[in-house]
Amino acid sequence: MTTTVSLAARDFIVIGCDSLATMSMDLLFPFPIATDFFDAEGNLKLGDDGKPLLTLAKLQSQAVSLPVNQLPDVTKIYGLAPVNAGLLFAGISRIGNSTIRNVVETFKSNEWFNAHARTATVEEISTRLKAHILEIYAREIENELARPLLEVLISGYSHDCWEPEVWRLLFYYKKKESKFDCDLTAEIERKSYNVVFGGQYDVIQRVVNGVDFASYTGLQRRARELLEDCHSNIESQMRAAGYPGPVPKPNFDDDNYDLFSKNWGNVNRMFSDIGSLSEQAGINFVLFLIEVMINSQEFSNSIPTVGGKVHVALLRKNEKLKWISKEGFTFRGEHVPTE
Repeated sequence: MTTTVSLAARDFIVIGCDSLATMSMDLLFPFPIATDFFDAEGNLKLGDDGKPLLTLAKLQSQAVSLPVNQLPDVTKIYGLAPVNAGLLFAGISRIGNSTIRNVVETFKSNEWFNAHARTATVEEISTRLKAHILEIYAREIENELARPLLEVLISGYSHDCWEPEVWRLLFYYKKKESKFDCDLTAEIERKSYNVVFGGQYDVIQRVVNGVDFASYTGLQRRARELLEDCHSNIESQMRAAGYPGPVPKPNFDDDNYDLFSKNWGNVNRMFSDIGSLSEQAGINFVLFLIEVMINSQEFSNSIPTVGGKVHVALLRKNEKLKWISKEGFTFRGEHVPTE
């Protein structure tokens, strides 16, 4: 996994990421399986219907995704010159035998890109990139279930537009539809200014929004449980008082009962005026967010999945991607620039 950040202000975009690539696998642990699905003699436990409790679906539900390998100093930011846009990748470092660099370079060299890139919108480029990557998945990994998740943030400026845009591509296996596909989402539309995250960003969410997604859903679930308990207690007290009639139950899915529907639940959030940031402030903010994510994992009880050097780049209208971090190689202690 990795952490990617794209900040779109009125006059610029800052994109950044860490440089640690981690390969994860869904692993099963023998002891829980043995106790849940086998008796003391080692025979399969049976359900009330006489069928074994052990099923593929239950095995999958017990799988835990854990990092099993790491690659340092991985490039996750790519420019799309001559288009004024940049790509951020999270999830995997290659699709089969095609590296992410190869994915980007073959996209930039294809017929459509060379003919239309200079006059295309960011949405059109994102749509074409989606089709290009799906073709590579189909060629490299025939089994759709074996295709790993990939996330791409496309940040940049459409032709003849001065407002920044950020789009997200999310490639994954859709269980309900039983197929591998990609969601294309406009994360920051023109004349909107915000900061978006990709990959692993739970700590960043807590810093910026005051609550991460897991806590958000957990608090909503707990609020509903309290409302359910309150209704049950009122109903019990009314029955004890001799009231025989119905006790109406509100629709707890209604927005009126959403804990965060009014003023974001009064959660203290960071400032929201991203659009007015200066370029230096935007660079500092992106660096701060990525370093918060990296530093938080020093105190985690699992193998770090975010780390290494931080890479940051700047995009302006009518200018190609400009590196802010010192990009290059190291040879016998000396820095060798890549450009």
